[in-house]
Amino acid sequence: MRQKMRVRWLIATLILLTACPTPRRYAVEQAGMPCERGTRLAYETMQQLGYSVTEVVEATPGTAGRVAGTRRRSDGTLVRDSVRITCRAGSVEFQPVEGDLVPSFEFSRKFGYSITTLVKAPVEQQPATVQTGRMDVSIDLIDVPRATLDLGGWPMSGEDVLIRVRVRNGTDRPVVVEPASITLLANGGEPVNALANGTGLGTGAIADGVRARLLERTRVAPGTQVERFLVFPPGEYGEAQVSVEDVETGESDGFQVPVR
Repeated sequence: MRQKMRVRWLIATLILLTACPTPRRYAVEQAGMPCERGTRLAYETMQQLGYSVTEVVEATPGTAGRVAGTRRRSDGTLVRDSVRITCRAGSVEFQPVEGDLVPSFEFSRKFGYSITTLVKAPVEQQPATVQTGRMDVSIDLIDVPRATLDLGGWPMSGEDVLIRVRVRNGTDRPVVVEPASITLLANGGEPVNALANGTGLGTGAIADGVRARLLERTRVAPGTQVERFLVFPPGEYGEAQVSVEDVETGESDGFQVPVR
């Protein structure tokens, strides 16, 4: 009988602990913030804290959103935390949700501090023109959470890798970029070429939108930028090699950039 009572007590305790929400004092409310910015800000904050974002549900005025992620602690254990985003009249509220059974509220404190700091930074805008004298190339990995935010859903049909290529031409000379001039480097160091014709894209409006913006041989005029997509075979990629050709001289400049 005592053993049964002890088991029941343990079960009741676990249920009670699991049901305990993060205290309201850790909620962060941002007055004047548009609802559409809330989910992206929570996503950026989780990344800043070192989390791999695993789920994004975009908040709307009538429905709470959620950003969840995982992070490996120094002792090797995996922690799963999340944030609930609620849009109110004239504000957005962020409520951290601790993943530990017995929370220390470390995540809640760090999230509150980080998002308060990040929200003071200007909203990132893609400039119509770029910094004079510079050629900037960036390669972004588009995973499911990022696709949810940037594209409105997942455009792939399988496990192929979708990347976004952005070339900002701040020089006074036109350049050309094309699929053959971009390779990703697998973790073993071997270069991998893009798949032809958007192989791996699915069906529907989101996939069609990406398909219409696949990188082809593209001229980038001085003071402008282009943003296109490429699809690569499944793999883990850390860096990319990009070659940009000067239209007037035919010479190429090479860049090695991280896959972000």
